[in-house]
Amino acid sequence: MHFRKVTTRILTIRNFKQLNSKINNTRRISSLSSYNFSKIQSKYVPYPSQTPNSTPQNYYSTIVNEDLVDSNTFEKVCEETLNSLAEYFDELVATEPKLEKADVIYGAGVLNIDLGIHGTYVINRQSPNRQIWLSSPTSGPKRFDYVVKEGCWIYKHDGQHLHKLLENEFENILGRKLNISENCLHSI
Repeated sequence: MHFRKVTTRILTIRNFKQLNSKINNTRRISSLSSYNFSKIQSKYVPYPSQTPNSTPQNYYSTIVNEDLVDSNTFEKVCEETLNSLAEYFDELVATEPKLEKADVIYGAGVLNIDLGIHGTYVINRQSPNRQIWLSSPTSGPKRFDYVVKEGCWIYKHDGQHLHKLLENEFENILGRKLNISENCLHSI
Protein backbone atom coordinates (compact mmCIF):
# COMPACT_ATOMS: atom_id res chain seq x y z
CA MET A 1 0.00 0.00 0.00
CA HIS A 2 1.33 3.42 -0.92
CA PHE A 3 1.09 6.37 1.42
CA ARG A 4 0.70 10.02 0.72
CA LYS A 5 1.54 12.84 3.05
CA VAL A 6 -1.38 14.90 4.29
CA THR A 7 -0.52 18.27 5.78
CA THR A 8 -2.91 20.13 8.02
CA ARG A 9 -2.34 23.74 8.95
CA ILE A 10 -3.45 24.81 12.39
CA LEU A 11 -4.11 28.44 13.13
CA THR A 12 -3.30 28.91 16.80
CA ILE A 13 -4.53 31.80 18.91
CA ARG A 14 -1.03 33.30 18.92
CA ASN A 15 -0.81 33.10 15.12
CA PHE A 16 -4.29 34.58 14.75
CA LYS A 17 -3.35 37.54 16.98
CA GLN A 18 -0.22 38.12 14.89
CA LEU A 19 -2.26 38.00 11.71
CA ASN A 20 -4.97 40.19 13.17
CA SER A 21 -2.45 42.85 14.22
CA LYS A 22 -1.29 43.14 10.59
CA ILE A 23 -4.78 43.97 9.36
CA ASN A 24 -6.02 47.52 9.52
CA ASN A 25 -9.69 48.52 9.71
CA THR A 26 -10.11 49.23 6.00
CA ARG A 27 -8.43 46.17 4.50
CA ARG A 28 -9.83 42.65 4.51
CA ILE A 29 -8.04 39.42 3.82
CA SER A 30 -9.77 37.24 1.27
CA SER A 31 -7.61 34.19 1.84
CA LEU A 32 -5.31 32.91 4.53
CA SER A 33 -3.33 30.86 2.02
CA SER A 34 -0.50 33.42 1.84
CA TYR A 35 -0.07 33.50 5.62
CA ASN A 36 3.01 31.67 6.92
CA PHE A 37 1.73 29.24 9.54
CA SER A 38 4.23 28.31 12.23
CA LYS A 39 2.45 25.14 13.35
CA ILE A 40 2.08 22.35 10.80
CA GLN A 41 0.81 18.90 11.62
CA SER A 42 1.64 16.05 9.27
CA LYS A 43 0.46 12.48 9.16
CA TYR A 44 0.45 9.69 6.64
CA VAL A 45 -2.78 8.15 5.39
CA PRO A 46 -3.27 5.20 3.05
CA TYR A 47 -3.37 6.13 -0.60
CA PRO A 48 -4.87 3.68 -3.08
CA SER A 49 -2.16 2.30 -5.31
CA GLN A 50 -2.79 2.54 -9.00
CA THR A 51 -0.81 0.92 -11.71
CA PRO A 52 -1.09 1.92 -15.35
CA ASN A 53 -3.39 -1.06 -16.02
CA SER A 54 -5.61 -0.68 -12.95
CA THR A 55 -9.19 0.50 -13.15
CA PRO A 56 -10.36 3.36 -10.95
CA GLN A 57 -12.96 2.45 -8.34
CA ASN A 58 -16.37 4.07 -8.14
CA TYR A 59 -17.52 5.61 -4.89
CA TYR A 60 -21.16 6.18 -3.98
CA SER A 61 -22.81 8.60 -1.59
CA THR A 62 -24.97 5.77 -0.26
CA ILE A 63 -23.52 2.40 0.58
CA VAL A 64 -25.04 -0.33 -1.56
CA ASN A 65 -25.44 -3.45 0.55
CA GLU A 66 -25.13 -6.37 -1.84
CA ASP A 67 -26.30 -8.79 0.88
CA LEU A 68 -29.82 -7.40 0.90
CA VAL A 69 -31.10 -7.88 -2.65
CA ASP A 70 -29.72 -8.18 -6.18
CA SER A 71 -30.84 -5.65 -8.80
CA ASN A 72 -33.17 -8.01 -10.72
CA THR A 73 -34.97 -9.05 -7.56
CA PHE A 74 -35.12 -5.43 -6.43
CA GLU A 75 -36.78 -4.25 -9.66
CA LYS A 76 -39.36 -7.06 -9.57
CA VAL A 77 -40.18 -6.72 -5.87
CA CYS A 78 -40.24 -2.92 -6.00
CA GLU A 79 -42.64 -2.85 -8.95
CA GLU A 80 -44.94 -5.40 -7.26
CA THR A 81 -44.86 -3.43 -4.00
CA LEU A 82 -45.62 -0.07 -5.61
CA ASN A 83 -48.38 -1.57 -7.79
CA SER A 84 -50.07 -3.25 -4.83
CA LEU A 85 -49.83 -0.06 -2.74
CA ALA A 86 -51.26 2.00 -5.62
CA GLU A 87 -54.19 -0.41 -5.99
CA TYR A 88 -54.83 -0.46 -2.24
CA PHE A 89 -54.79 3.32 -1.82
CA ASP A 90 -56.82 3.85 -5.00
CA GLU A 91 -59.54 1.59 -3.59
CA LEU A 92 -59.27 3.21 -0.13
CA VAL A 93 -59.70 6.71 -1.57
CA ALA A 94 -62.69 5.57 -3.65
CA THR A 95 -64.50 4.01 -0.66
CA GLU A 96 -63.51 6.25 2.27
CA PRO A 97 -65.81 9.28 2.80
CA LYS A 98 -63.10 11.20 4.72
CA LEU A 99 -60.86 11.01 1.63
CA GLU A 100 -63.35 12.16 -1.01
CA LYS A 101 -61.00 14.91 -2.23
CA ALA A 102 -57.90 12.71 -2.12
CA ASP A 103 -56.08 11.61 -5.26
CA VAL A 104 -53.78 8.66 -6.03
CA ILE A 105 -51.40 8.80 -9.00
CA TYR A 106 -48.88 6.11 -9.89
CA GLY A 107 -46.42 6.16 -12.77
CA ALA A 108 -42.73 5.73 -13.57
CA GLY A 109 -41.94 4.28 -10.16
CA VAL A 110 -43.51 7.17 -8.21
CA LEU A 111 -46.71 6.83 -6.15
CA ASN A 112 -48.33 10.11 -5.06
CA ILE A 113 -51.14 10.02 -2.51
CA ASP A 114 -52.58 13.53 -2.11
CA LEU A 115 -54.77 13.66 1.01
CA GLY A 116 -55.64 17.36 0.81
CA ILE A 117 -55.45 18.88 4.30
CA HIS A 118 -53.59 15.81 5.61
CA GLY A 119 -50.69 16.33 3.19
CA THR A 120 -49.15 14.31 0.37
CA TYR A 121 -47.37 10.98 0.61
CA VAL A 122 -44.77 10.21 -2.04
CA ILE A 123 -43.44 6.66 -2.31
CA ASN A 124 -40.84 6.12 -5.02
CA ARG A 125 -38.29 3.66 -6.31
CA GLN A 126 -34.59 4.51 -5.98
CA SER A 127 -32.91 1.93 -8.21
CA PRO A 128 -29.27 3.06 -7.73
CA ASN A 129 -29.63 2.61 -3.95
CA ARG A 130 -32.01 -0.35 -4.23
CA GLN A 131 -34.43 1.37 -1.88
CA ILE A 132 -37.96 2.65 -1.70
CA TRP A 133 -38.11 6.21 -0.42
CA LEU A 134 -41.09 7.51 1.49
CA SER A 135 -41.90 11.16 2.00
CA SER A 136 -44.58 11.37 4.67
CA PRO A 137 -46.31 14.53 5.95
CA THR A 138 -46.46 12.81 9.35
CA SER A 139 -43.12 11.07 9.89
CA GLY A 140 -40.93 12.79 7.28
CA PRO A 141 -38.53 11.13 4.83
CA LYS A 142 -37.46 7.51 5.21
CA ARG A 143 -35.49 5.06 3.05
CA PHE A 144 -36.55 1.42 3.06
CA ASP A 145 -34.41 -1.55 2.03
CA TYR A 146 -35.89 -4.85 0.92
CA VAL A 147 -34.63 -7.59 3.24
CA VAL A 148 -34.88 -10.93 1.45
CA LYS A 149 -34.78 -13.02 4.64
CA GLU A 150 -37.82 -11.21 6.03
CA GLY A 151 -39.53 -10.62 2.68
CA CYS A 152 -40.40 -7.00 3.44
CA TRP A 153 -39.22 -3.37 3.28
CA ILE A 154 -37.43 -2.17 6.42
CA TYR A 155 -36.12 1.24 7.51
CA LYS A 156 -32.73 0.23 8.90
CA HIS A 157 -32.40 3.14 11.34
CA ASP A 158 -35.27 2.02 13.56
CA GLY A 159 -36.43 -1.33 12.12
CA GLN A 160 -39.84 -0.04 10.99
CA HIS A 161 -41.63 -1.85 8.18
CA LEU A 162 -42.93 0.26 5.28
CA HIS A 163 -46.43 -1.21 5.27
CA LYS A 164 -46.79 -1.08 9.06
CA LEU A 165 -45.72 2.58 9.13
CA LEU A 166 -48.23 3.48 6.40
CA GLU A 167 -50.92 1.48 8.19
CA ASN A 168 -50.32 3.32 11.49
CA GLU A 169 -50.28 6.77 9.88
CA PHE A 170 -53.42 6.18 7.82
CA GLU A 171 -55.21 4.70 10.85
CA ASN A 172 -54.48 7.95 12.71
CA ILE A 173 -55.79 10.03 9.80
CA LEU A 174 -58.96 7.97 9.29
CA GLY A 175 -59.61 7.01 12.90
CA ARG A 176 -60.19 3.35 12.09
CA LYS A 177 -58.27 0.09 11.74
CA LEU A 178 -56.73 -0.71 8.34
CA ASN A 179 -55.08 -3.82 6.93
CA ILE A 180 -52.44 -2.56 4.49
CA SER A 181 -50.00 -5.27 5.58
CA GLU A 182 -52.48 -8.04 4.76
CA ASN A 183 -53.60 -6.66 1.39
CA CYS A 184 -50.30 -5.58 -0.20
CA LEU A 185 -47.39 -7.60 -1.50
CA HIS A 186 -44.02 -7.80 0.28
CA SER A 187 -45.23 -6.70 3.69
CA ILE A 188 -44.78 -8.40 7.06
